[in-house]
Amino acid sequence: MENRIVVSFEPVEGGREAILAQLQGLAEVVFLADLDARERASALEGARVLFASHFYRGEILEEEWERLASLELIQTLYAGVEKTPFHLLPPKAVLASNAGTFAEPLSEQVLTLALACAKRLFPKFALMKEGRFDRSATNRFLSGGVCLVVGFGGIGKAVARRMRALGMKVWGVNRSGRSEEPANRLGTLQDLDAMLPEADVTVLCLPLTPQSRGLIGKERLERMKPGAILVNVGRGALVEEEDLYRHLLTHPEFFYGADVWWDEPEEGEPFSTRFPFLDRPNVVATPHNADRVPGMDRQATEVAARNIRRFLEGDVPRNVVNPADYGFERTGDFR
Repeated sequence: MENRIVVSFEPVEGGREAILAQLQGLAEVVFLADLDARERASALEGARVLFASHFYRGEILEEEWERLASLELIQTLYAGVEKTPFHLLPPKAVLASNAGTFAEPLSEQVLTLALACAKRLFPKFALMKEGRFDRSATNRFLSGGVCLVVGFGGIGKAVARRMRALGMKVWGVNRSGRSEEPANRLGTLQDLDAMLPEADVTVLCLPLTPQSRGLIGKERLERMKPGAILVNVGRGALVEEEDLYRHLLTHPEFFYGADVWWDEPEEGEPFSTRFPFLDRPNVVATPHNADRVPGMDRQATEVAARNIRRFLEGDVPRNVVNPADYGFERTGDFR
């Protein structure tokens, strides 16, 4: 068969069936996990599509990229692509992420983190465990406030819908300053400094690129309301770690809710932070598990496989990544 797709990860239960249901008859689908070293090398030669999960976990070794010179499409299972070895990608290969697939569970996590911060859930719980039944009026009321969503893509739009349901005004920041999703105000990153002082909740759900790294540092933290809530479900490095910790110390009414961290361990390894964030009463933390919902990985596998099918049928794949956003020259281009 002229078209060969190599799958470089072992899919979750039901994932193989989802891939084959979308692609059988259009291409030869090869799962690298099934092959020995010789068969693997042969499968990589002449492959037209690579379906990958996490490049940084050694799915494709550095020396193997030269065997993938015929690649036209690289499809990822997840949305984040900042660890992609762009310098090794074949010249005509286009990279497509799975952006937006996990929007619904991530937006629920944002809502959970924001409400936990606003209602001072964990500080109150800690007092109750000490036998203190503190009924003081420290809850924040989010309805009527402003939620600023930085990264108004698939996740950001899902966040907007949930925040509107709370009665919040939604402001969005994206590349163009335009969106089909209803918002009370839209802008670009150039407008961020003007928008931050008015926001009661600011949500970060944009990708990590050289331009977005350290987006929120000391100056922008100081622009925010003393009692604002900052929620991060993008990447830890969107926020300057030490600047945030110092701000949390000096602004006890400022809350930070995060599902992503600066140094995240591999499975089974211990977790630690450079600064003792988890000792702060104004921090609500979860271990980058917002997308760990039963059935979501299988659903993501199917969505990504449909995008591969779209390419094989001659359409432009969705969520094409511009390597220039990550500091590299653009590779292929379907447009």
